[in-house]
Amino acid sequence: MAKRHYYKELRLQQFRALLEIQRRRTFTGAAEALGLSRTSVWQQIRSLEEEIGAELVVVRGQQPQLTDEGQMLVELAAPLLDGFDGIKPAFLDRVGRLHRRLIVATTTSLLNHELREPMAAYRRLHPEVTMNLVDRPSTAALELLRNGEADLAVIGRIEPLAAEPLMKGRKLASYPFVLACPKRHPLEKKLARSVSAALAAAIAYPLVLPSVGTNARQRIDRALSDAGLAGQLQLALDSNSASLLLTYVEQGLGVALTSISPELAAQYSKRVTLIDLSSTLGEEEIVLIERSRRFPLPHVQQFVDTVTQYLKPKSQ
Repeated sequence: MAKRHYYKELRLQQFRALLEIQRRRTFTGAAEALGLSRTSVWQQIRSLEEEIGAELVVVRGQQPQLTDEGQMLVELAAPLLDGFDGIKPAFLDRVGRLHRRLIVATTTSLLNHELREPMAAYRRLHPEVTMNLVDRPSTAALELLRNGEADLAVIGRIEPLAAEPLMKGRKLASYPFVLACPKRHPLEKKLARSVSAALAAAIAYPLVLPSVGTNARQRIDRALSDAGLAGQLQLALDSNSASLLLTYVEQGLGVALTSISPELAAQYSKRVTLIDLSSTLGEEEIVLIERSRRFPLPHVQQFVDTVTQYLKPKSQ
């Protein structure tokens, strides 16, 4: 029998093709990430399926989807691929030849407030690190991390994080949802009697809300829909910045539904009325998510430690 010969890089590429389809959810996206043609990606998958002896990817409506076996294989292969890809930067870092760069994806509000002090502290301690801060809504920031386009994501989360083999997260803080209205607004007296009627009462006024696509807005839209109030919404402003929302509430543009940090609440409590709606809308967790690396880079871990040091005590 003729001996079979494998080219290791080709086999790694097959696993990478499967992983990128899982990440990008299209053949075009996977091909762009790998620097290959769509046809080559498809051939890599079919070759891997032949080798494994199982169907790994099916196409439904022109969109590739991993089968149960494909998902299982990704969970097994992803940490190994990430570890293999991390060998070179880890080696270069240890011999002092790595250009240290840190890409952090986070939100407008966190950049404006919670992250300002830890960012400044980190830059003072590590001036040799090139920092790239990417301003995105939480969902988009997480997608950048998932696709390997960011090292870390600091974001707000409403729903628990899905288990993913290459990511791990830690909770930094938890912020309640509030209704914010101008001082001496009619809602003050009405909600003093019954907070449970807050959504029905607020919907009568123009609303100032977090932007569409943010986790906070998804929670608010779902609550309005569940209460049968979604069709009555009068949107005056939406923004990724909680401080901007509160500023326009203060100016009388409308009333806001949003999550808010203790620091921002203290800053605006004398200027607007803040009514805790956590019993109705819950809370938004602020989480730091990182790639789970077999060979962690010290400058990335040092940023995680700095942010945790500054923010963790504030949640306790």
